[in-house]
Order: sequence, then C-alpha cells, then structure tokens
Amino acid sequence: MTTMKAVCIRSFGGPEVLELTDIEMPQPADEEVLIGVRAASVNPVDYKIRSGSYPIVQQDQHVRAAGFMAHPDRAELIEIGRLIDEAGCIRTSAPCSS
Repeated sequence: MTTMKAVCIRSFGGPEVLELTDIEMPQPADEEVLIGVRAASVNPVDYKIRSGSYPIVQQDQHVRAAGFMAHPDRAELIEIGRLIDEAGCIRTSAPCSS
C-alpha cells in the first residue's frame, strides 16, 4: 500500500482540529487523473467552514467537505486513467474538441 500525507479535518474548530496524517494514495478510475499536490493554500472561506462560522455550512450538518480543504498552488500529474487521452479528454467515439 502506497501512502501520502494529508491534513485532515474531522470536526469543526480552530487550527487545533487540523491533523497531519498518512492516508492511502487513491488510484484513479479509468476516466480520472491523480494529481499530487506539493503546496496548497487555505482561503478565508476554508477557515470559516472549518470553524463552523460559514453561513451555508452549519455545525449541526454533516460536512463531507470538511475532510480536506485546500487549493493547489503547486501540483504534478501522478497517474492517468486508461480512458484519458493525450489532450486530457476522456476517450469516447467522438474526438475531443477544444
């Protein structure tokens, strides 16, 4: 099993709820790509969601999105699903249009 580092958020709160952990590296499905993030930023809306103060996301809701929050600033392509062509499109019977 190959692992990767991730900062996980399992509950609402301040910076103390951020947890650096090892998780299993996902394998891309046929129509997906795997992107490795080397650096990421956190926007103001991210810390508002994490703290539970963002109006759309209330603390009493189950928030799946609270698991990972970040916006990739530096990323690299790790793996390509078998249905992705050289242009980055899903292979179908029709050619990819730009």
